[in-house]
Amino acid sequence: MESNTSNLLSQLITNLGNLIKQLAAVLNLPPACVTIQKSAEDLIQSDIDKLKSIQSQTLDFTKPAIDELNTALSKLNSGDTSGALPIVSKVNADATTLDAAISASADQIMATKVQILSLSSQLSTNENALNNEMVGLQSKAEDAKKQADYYTSRKYYFLALGPLGLIGLGIAIGMIASWTKKANSFNAQVSQLEVQISTIKQLVANIDTLISTFTKGVTQVSNIKNAVGFLQSNLQNVIDDLNNANGQNAILLVTTALHECQSLESDAS
Repeated sequence: MESNTSNLLSQLITNLGNLIKQLAAVLNLPPACVTIQKSAEDLIQSDIDKLKSIQSQTLDFTKPAIDELNTALSKLNSGDTSGALPIVSKVNADATTLDAAISASADQIMATKVQILSLSSQLSTNENALNNEMVGLQSKAEDAKKQADYYTSRKYYFLALGPLGLIGLGIAIGMIASWTKKANSFNAQVSQLEVQISTIKQLVANIDTLISTFTKGVTQVSNIKNAVGFLQSNLQNVIDDLNNANGQNAILLVTTALHECQSLESDAS
């Protein structure tokens, strides 16, 4: 079965929109990571808008350009080179305008990829810091439990002393309660950190998927930009041929330009 290569840009835009929803669905993050999460959402939404703009501008160009090139080709086939020249010149001027618009958006989209990679790095730094904090709390919890166990053993010693051990027994019971409370507090903090670390891992995984999908978007935009460049170059050759009364070669080049325009329309769909 043949793979469906049409509507790639539309599918990409949809996928990025779904990934934003997945990012927003990650809860219980530390405040610093919430900021990173929001930054990632804003960056991608901004680039979705740019991708939609590129798509709209490209399709707004290709639809009339295909008709115009067909008209130019018809005129060339009938020997009307003077009638074809202004049509091809107009398509070329429109392609130049499109190229400038796509170039500006493409540069911004490339910059976004660098920013998203930076956000992923920041999340990893936060995760490492929380892991270190959790290890420290686990150590404190273990030490507190050891202290509680120690005073528990002393409690039985003072019990064995009978009335003579009452003062020591009271102290031991107080210390057991104190150290047990500290151990429970440390363990509770460890549990909270485990939840936060788990959610950070989830967010990192989502952003990694986002980076992979976004990279495809960068490639798609680059393909569109290159296609416009090739079309411009070809159209300029047509203009040069028409200015030099080389109508036969112009027919071949306009036919090629027409195919390029149709491919560009497919790439932007």
